[in-house]
Amino acid sequence: MSSQTSPTRDCTFTADRCTVCGAPRINARQVCGSWRPGLGDRVHDALGAVGITPERVASALGVDDCGCEGRRKLLNQAGNVLGIGAPPQESSS
Repeated sequence: MSSQTSPTRDCTFTADRCTVCGAPRINARQVCGSWRPGLGDRVHDALGAVGITPERVASALGVDDCGCEGRRKLLNQAGNVLGIGAPPQESSS
């Protein structure tokens, strides 16, 4: 994520990430540079760094969907209440 990005323009997406600031696509009109990783994003990245991925968890549990994305969103919401991470701002233009 670039710390030099000015949060005055809309994010430009390729697939599910902004090509400038690296923010995941959450809404249609995000302001570039306004996204900070939430608690769920940090847990996801930390577990991924040691090889624990949603695919591996699903495989180990013998299910198609392990529910990791739902828990990630829930942790992000809880983190926002605690001041960890921030939801992306919507542009006014």
